[in-house]
Amino acid sequence: MESNEFTAFVRRIRERQSAEWQKRRLTSLERFHGEKRSTYVTVERDVNGNIIGYKGYCYEIIHALQKLYNFTYEVEIPGDNTYGRETLNGSWNGMIGLILENRADIAVGVFSVTHSRSQVVDFSVGFLEEPATILIPPPAQESRLLVYAKPFQLQVWVTLMVFASVLPAFLWYFLKCLWIHHQGKYPILGENYAFVLRVLIDQSGQGLPPVGFSPRFLGIVWCVSAVVFASAYVGVLVSFLRFPKLSPIISNLEELPRSQLKWAVVRGTALESLFIEATSGVYKAIGDGLLAHPEDRIFSGTDGIQRVLSGSYGYIEERSYLKAITEQDHAKTGKCRFSFVNQEFFKVNFAFAFPKASPLKPLFDKKILQMIEAGLGEYWKNLYCPSSGADECGIVKQSDGAKSLTLVDLQGAFLILAIGSGLAFLLFLAENFTSLSLSVCV
Repeated sequence: MESNEFTAFVRRIRERQSAEWQKRRLTSLERFHGEKRSTYVTVERDVNGNIIGYKGYCYEIIHALQKLYNFTYEVEIPGDNTYGRETLNGSWNGMIGLILENRADIAVGVFSVTHSRSQVVDFSVGFLEEPATILIPPPAQESRLLVYAKPFQLQVWVTLMVFASVLPAFLWYFLKCLWIHHQGKYPILGENYAFVLRVLIDQSGQGLPPVGFSPRFLGIVWCVSAVVFASAYVGVLVSFLRFPKLSPIISNLEELPRSQLKWAVVRGTALESLFIEATSGVYKAIGDGLLAHPEDRIFSGTDGIQRVLSGSYGYIEERSYLKAITEQDHAKTGKCRFSFVNQEFFKVNFAFAFPKASPLKPLFDKKILQMIEAGLGEYWKNLYCPSSGADECGIVKQSDGAKSLTLVDLQGAFLILAIGSGLAFLLFLAENFTSLSLSVCV
């Protein structure tokens, strides 16, 4: 008798638990990657626009739990289509608001776990970790106005100009001192400058007069060095013209407030709260801009994409969302019309939200952990967000183009010129002593 009563009691407990699980109230919202639905929550509709089901990474978890606990669910989409943030009067909007108003048992979506949200709701264990970054217009080519000066760095140009200025004077002095034994027109300084410049720009013309060996030796040294300089210059110049340097508009978040770009953030997200509630640093500067321009707190990612396409905005969002946008746009247009800075910030866990002290949370936590450990999380991520191979359109990779040559790069040519000039001077002294004409030149 007692055994039958105990069995009946256990059955009633199980029936009560089953009844509690029978129908759950969920809240979700659907976001779009441009024209493509979000990989996390997708609303399926029939030809008449009626909702017939839900898919995506988050609902893979829900459906797996549904099979385990045998429950059904209904979904309420928040009227303001936001995740939820605290308003000025202390209440919460979006899906968080529906939880607090006891209109939903679970908020299904990629909720960023933040301190302010955790004060009013409980979160499940994190099933994804995602950083934020900035979508910006593609990098621009640097101006080519002064491209012809870029093959050499400034110190190279200065050193080359010093040699080109001093060398003709040395040649003129050598010829002047040795000219006493020759007939003809006396050498002119300007002709030596013309010789040096003609050799440097690879133009034929009048050479040095056949007077002494030291001037001609110095001329040979200059010719050899000039070949190296001219070849290096032409080669690097062609590289600059063929592969121009690409410079990103900004490289990190700190540069955004100082740039010419405006910025946009989706309303009701953790990123909006992060910036608006910040009290110092670059986050506060971003938040002050959003408060000064409420129209930049946008309602959808599509609006943010269009603003970036205008060329005057940066759109701050989760990296995976922006990566999907760039891949989709590249597949559609065949062009890289977007890029995003190669900096990640505000790296947070994604989780579901529950009312405080919800009995569902420990059950969800246990099963979600088991799913992640079994590799289902990575499987679902690859299923709904496969890489298209267009990653090169995302990260702003600053293209250095050709590298301007430094003194170290051309040290061999300058060494030849310096040693040759020294040897030519020694030959000049030897020639003068041999001809006993040194006293004439002093």
